[in-house]
Amino acid sequence: MLLTEVLRIFSESDHLYFPVVDADRHLLGIVTIDNIKDTFTATGLEKFLLAIDLMEPVVAKVSPEKSMSEVREILSKYNLDYLPVVDGDNRILGLIEQRMIQRFISRKIMELHSK
Repeated sequence: MLLTEVLRIFSESDHLYFPVVDADRHLLGIVTIDNIKDTFTATGLEKFLLAIDLMEPVVAKVSPEKSMSEVREILSKYNLDYLPVVDGDNRILGLIEQRMIQRFISRKIMELHSK
């Protein structure tokens, strides 16, 4: 996927991280908004770069069965803002972002306070 397509996807979403996968949806790495910003310091390359050129290696990942406390522990341990969720064959199922967890917790607290 060309950088222009990656930019389009980022512009249409509020997510800051996207997985890079092969044809069988096996996780290869992650493209972050920071990777893209850093790329634009080297002007003129955006037409030649692919998502795989911008991705960073996966530091940690979780299975869908992990509890939220385990997810938060892994995020903290590796100082991550996101965690890929993969199946047993390393196929991407989704991403959990730290800010989404915080938003969810805040919403639940507000719901409890309003009762």
